[in-house]
Amino acid sequence: MAKGERLPVPSALLPPPTGALTRQYQGQITEREARRLLTTTIRLDADVLTIIDEIVGSPQTEYQSRGDFIRHALMELLNVWLEHGFPHDYISDVLTRLREEKINANRLKMRQEFTDILNVYEQSLAAGAQIGDWKLVIETLGTLEGYVSRTKEPYWREHLRKTIALSKVVQHAISQLYEAARDLPELEVGDERLDNLAEFWQKWLESLT
Repeated sequence: MAKGERLPVPSALLPPPTGALTRQYQGQITEREARRLLTTTIRLDADVLTIIDEIVGSPQTEYQSRGDFIRHALMELLNVWLEHGFPHDYISDVLTRLREEKINANRLKMRQEFTDILNVYEQSLAAGAQIGDWKLVIETLGTLEGYVSRTKEPYWREHLRKTIALSKVVQHAISQLYEAARDLPELEVGDERLDNLAEFWQKWLESLT
């Protein structure tokens, strides 16, 4: 295979279903885990390693390195042995501890990532509300609403709802939108009257709490 040529593995690059592919974070090293790491060497078929590199390099996966992929694979396989009754209590103890560490670390990471994203959109909301650019305000609110509606996992959907609802910038932008609609109710943004849009987003904000 020529250098740089991509392997025909489209099925591996599709959005992952529920299950093992949604737990890619298990391959990432947590701060606690980093203090216990040992180095080992394994030998792999060259074509298998090429496939791993294709998956790791895909923008549709969360792996940062071969090590992330291999650690994730090992965690999944160890869990399979545990679920099938492998008679060793130590496996259960280790996997339970690692699973909790990785879930907690992943949640902290995702919370911070969303906080960073929200900060960017808050800047757009603040700027739009200040200069009366209601199209910008409405488009930004639509983006935030999209984050919530596309989030399937209940834990994260509820976290997003609470975070957005508590944002003073979001609250202020919708309040200013509502005030503008009182003065110019028939003003249209896109194909919608401003008063209808203001009422919609006010009800959306209230629905988040």
